[in-house]
Amino acid sequence: ELIGYNILSFIITVFSLTIASAWGKCLVMSYKVNHTIVNGRRLKFEGTGASLFVNRLKLIFFTLITFGIYAFWIPIKQKKWELSNIHFEDEPHVTMESFFDGNLMQLVLLNFACGVLNTLTLGLAYPLVSCIRLRWLNKHAVINKKKLIFKGTAGSLYLHYLLWSFLTVITFGIYGLWLKINL
Repeated sequence: ELIGYNILSFIITVFSLTIASAWGKCLVMSYKVNHTIVNGRRLKFEGTGASLFVNRLKLIFFTLITFGIYAFWIPIKQKKWELSNIHFEDEPHVTMESFFDGNLMQLVLLNFACGVLNTLTLGLAYPLVSCIRLRWLNKHAVINKKKLIFKGTAGSLYLHYLLWSFLTVITFGIYGLWLKINL
């Protein structure tokens, strides 16, 4: 199903010359969030393509009038928009109960450190880097007034990568289609 949604999103984006890409992104995001369960509770995504489109226009406008400086804030602003539109399915969607409280400097330093670590190890530290990033992102994510906690470990992810690689090789690449879901 996720592959189908990604293809549909791609088609929407290409045939609209990227104008409707916000609707395609919301389709995929909605599928992923609505199929995520946290501590036995299903998440629900309430964002719309129109809302994301307007949000993107604001980001582009502020980036243009600041001669590109505002572009540094775009990843944080996008994460804030995403989380503000997520809630637990069994609770009502109340504005300001779901949010992202990370800041730009932390994200820049995190991405820089992770990039350096990944480069120095020629990509071997990717599972570790992924866990570090997910731990930070979840530490700053709040859904319905509840902080998220990431408990994954790099060792476990390394083992999963080995298994997934093996399965992808013995199925002549077919298993690779499920890697995003598994991850």
